[in-house]
Amino acid sequence: MKKVNGFWVDIDDNSWDENNFTEEQSKLHSESLVNCKNCVNGTDCKDCRYCMFCIGCVGCIGCNNCKYAINCVSCNNLAYGGKGE
Repeated sequence: MKKVNGFWVDIDDNSWDENNFTEEQSKLHSESLVNCKNCVNGTDCKDCRYCMFCIGCVGCIGCNNCKYAINCVSCNNLAYGGKGE
């Protein structure tokens, strides 16, 4: 974990805002991401890319503020198991 421009950044370029997360919290969130790349402030996701503020998503790309979404692309504020296309 390294600090870059105000973010804690892991080896997969996932990042967490240092104003909202400690380094320790960022490490825990990093460990909860499985095969995710370039995500910001996410946790508990798998196989996602370029998402922001997501929780528990799988296979999403470019989503923002989603929870438990599956295979969404550029979704915003999708909650609880939605399936995007």
